[in-house]
This record gives sequence, structure tokens and C-alpha cells, in this order.
Amino acid sequence: WYGNCIYNLMLQIGRWTKGNIKAKVKPEYLKLSDREWIEVIKPPFIFITGHKNFTFTEAEVENLREYLMLGGCLWVDNSLPGRRSRFDMALRRELKKVLPDRDFEPLANNHPVYESYFKFQGGAPKGMNFYHEPVEVIKIGGDVSVFYTLNAYSDLWETALTNKNEPDAVQEWVPNHG
Repeated sequence: WYGNCIYNLMLQIGRWTKGNIKAKVKPEYLKLSDREWIEVIKPPFIFITGHKNFTFTEAEVENLREYLMLGGCLWVDNSLPGRRSRFDMALRRELKKVLPDRDFEPLANNHPVYESYFKFQGGAPKGMNFYHEPVEVIKIGGDVSVFYTLNAYSDLWETALTNKNEPDAVQEWVPNHG
């Protein structure tokens, strides 16, 4: 929740879709080793971001594999932009454990995701520090199951936008822990 990036992103998606997409923003991490998130919470997609090396436990590997095979979607944003960073190498290594028979592939520049609400000519837009890596995906049954952005987009969402899509210098989101 550093910098409120997820809250700001979900708030803006709600605005852009005129309320058709409603997010229940729950500022808690999913304990991937616990099956509760698969059986009870059932998130349609999971967002992961980071900048450090990490390792999945065997339970996390098994649960993520089951989640993805059941149709779940994982969006991973590299907060340390670019290839060969600590996070990038860890993610590729760990997802090979989750889906050993699948590899990342670049998302085609004409994929519909680039025209969902805005038209991005030539694929993925530039991210933090003007990094411009393509989006990479892992598909299961022809559908995108893992969506990997290497451009630190979550860092750009640390600032909220107003209804006019301008940086909001006033809004400060504070999670309610009560």
C-alpha cells in the first residue's frame, strides 16, 4: 500500500468506467500459503508489486498454480523497472516453479488491452523514469493468466487524479483500520 498506488488506481478505474467497475479495496496482503484466499475470498485478479528478491514457499507455489489453472489472473508490476533487476529475476524464477511448462511472451502491440479505455499506439506506454519495456504475459488455454509490467506503473499511481484526470494535490487516502 506504499504511496496508495492501488487505491488511486481503483478509484480512477471506477471513474473511467463510470462506476461499471467497482473495487473493494481491502488494504491487506493475501497470505498466499493459506487456502482461504482461494476458497473464501476468490479474487478475480491479484496484484503483486515489489523491488526485492523473493522466494515462494511450496504452499504458495501450489496455491498460485491452482488459482491460475482455475482461471484467476495475476498482474505483476516491477517497481524496480527494467529487466534483470532483483525483482525481475526472482519473478521469472518463481513463476517457473508455479507454471513450469509455460514461458513469458510479449503481449502483441495490437492487443485489445491497449484500447480498453485509452488508445495506446504501439503497445505499452512508458513508465517510471521513461522505461519502455513491452508487457509480458503467460497464457493458459489461450487466455492471459499472468500480466507482467516491467515499467513500474504502480509508482506512477502514487499520485491520485482528479475527475479531470489531473494530479490531485489534495486527496490523501488513509486506510480505516477500525
